[in-house]
Amino acid sequence: QGLSLSLSGYDQRLPELAALVADSLRTFDVAPLAFERQRDGLLRQLRGADKRQPVEQAAYRRNLALETPRYTNEQLAAGLEKATLPQVLGLQRRLLPEVEVEALLCGNVAEGQATQLVLKLLNALGSRPLPVARRPVRRVRVLPAGERTLQQFVAASQAEVNSATEVYFQVGGDEADDWVLLTLLSQLMSKAFYSELRTKQQLGYIVQCSANEIDGVRGLSFLVQSKVAAPEAVEERIEAFLRLFRGTLLLLGEAEVQSYAASIAAQFTDVDGRLDQQAGRLWAECTRRRYDFERPWRSAEKVKRLTREQLIAFFDRHVASGSPTRRQLSTHVYAQSMAPPQLRVQLPGDDFYPAPRDLLLV
Repeated sequence: QGLSLSLSGYDQRLPELAALVADSLRTFDVAPLAFERQRDGLLRQLRGADKRQPVEQAAYRRNLALETPRYTNEQLAAGLEKATLPQVLGLQRRLLPEVEVEALLCGNVAEGQATQLVLKLLNALGSRPLPVARRPVRRVRVLPAGERTLQQFVAASQAEVNSATEVYFQVGGDEADDWVLLTLLSQLMSKAFYSELRTKQQLGYIVQCSANEIDGVRGLSFLVQSKVAAPEAVEERIEAFLRLFRGTLLLLGEAEVQSYAASIAAQFTDVDGRLDQQAGRLWAECTRRRYDFERPWRSAEKVKRLTREQLIAFFDRHVASGSPTRRQLSTHVYAQSMAPPQLRVQLPGDDFYPAPRDLLLV
C-alpha cells in the first residue's frame, strides 16, 4: 500500500526532477492504448506465474501461508480483469490524499540540499500526514512449535516433469545472536547438503540450503527440485541429512568454527563497493524501519565471537529432528504424474510475531 519513486542522475538536477515527477503523478495523461497494454502485460505475468518452476512455486506458497495481508496471483488477476480506465483515472485524481513520506538521499549531496529536495516533493504532493494508526503493517504467522505443518499442491502445467520440496524452519525475529548463528549454520550446511543430495544421491539439479527473512522473521530453507523422487521421499532424505549433519557438527573443532566465522565476517563487511549497492543496503534498512546502518560491521564482530557450543545448541533448538521447539513448514509441489490422490493443505493458525519495532517511533 504505497508508491516508491527512485531517482538518480546529476545531483544539481535531482530536486527539479523530483518536483516534476511528484507534480505529474495526478496529472499525467493515461492513454487508453497505454492502459490496455499495461493491463494485458500484467495479466499475462500473473496468469503465467503458475507455469514457473516448481521451486519458485514452493517459495511462493510458503510466503503466502505465512504472510498477511497477501493476495494470491489468482486474486490479483481477477481484480485486474475488472479494472477500467475510468477507475484508474479516478484513483489518479485522488492519489495519496494522506501520505507518510520516507526519503533516502545517497551520494554527493549536502544536508541542506537533501532537505530542499524532500520539501519540494512534499509541496508537489500536497498530501495530509498519514496517522500512525493507519500505517499498513504486514504480519508473519508463528508456526506451531514441535510440529510439522504440511501443504501440498500440483503444478498447473501437464508438461512439467519436476516436483519440488521445500522444508522451512522458522527461527524468529532478530534476537540476540540468532541472525549470525543462522548465517553461520546455513553456510556450513549448504555445501554438505548439495554434496549429499545432488552429487551423491543425484535427486535433481536444484538443491539449495539458505537462510532467509520474511518481514523481519528469519528462517532456514532446504529446497530440492527432482523428477526422480516424489516430495514425500525427498523430505525423508532431507530429514536423514539433518540427522547425519548433527554428527558433523559434533566433530567440528573450535578452530574450524572460527575459520568459518572469520570468512563470514569478511563477507558481511564486503559492502558498498558501488554507490547503487550502498543505496540499496541503506534503503533496505529504511524499508524495514530498522535504521541499523552499521549493521554489517556489528554483525561481523558478533559472528567472530560465536562458539561451537552455541552453534550446536542453535541447531538442536531450531533444526534437529525431534526438537520440541522446532517450527517446520513443508511445501510439496507435485508434477501431475506424481500427484497423490488426495492433497493435504494445513494452514498455520492466527498467532503472529509482533511487528518489528519501528525505530522512528521510539
